[in-house]
Amino acid sequence: MILKRPTYLTPKGLENLEKEINYLCTVKRAEIAELLHETQSGGDNIDNTEYQAVYYEQVLLETRISTLRLLLANAQLIDSSTQSNGKIQLGSSVVVQDETQQVETYRIVGPLEANPGLGQISDECPLGRALLDHEAGEEVKVVAPDGVILYRIVDVS
Repeated sequence: MILKRPTYLTPKGLENLEKEINYLCTVKRAEIAELLHETQSGGDNIDNTEYQAVYYEQVLLETRISTLRLLLANAQLIDSSTQSNGKIQLGSSVVVQDETQQVETYRIVGPLEANPGLGQISDECPLGRALLDHEAGEEVKVVAPDGVILYRIVDVS
């Protein structure tokens, strides 16, 4: 897996990623090693479906660990303290109003941390991409599956 761009993370996102890797490398690896030991029946493991299932779980675990390490190796912290020019960029909090006058607040984050339900949208999603480099008071058009939606930027912080 070759990354074409950095993994943009907030300090909290970096902390969460490091915690996950630590958990997977210590606790989860030990659990799977124990299960592998328990499922070995001293015979042919090729015919042992329980062993094969645990072995497959181990492969998935090691793949996840490798992926997380690659993401961390390419991590670039989003520094919202340097955002004083008023333009929307990674780390910005944005208040927008749509055509129906509904007001929403979002924080622009990298794709790894995106969680629209918690108000965190990726800089790669249609709305996040459309908002980048704009300022409060401007309007942006977002091409969505349901059509074009017009948003007015109320505030940027």
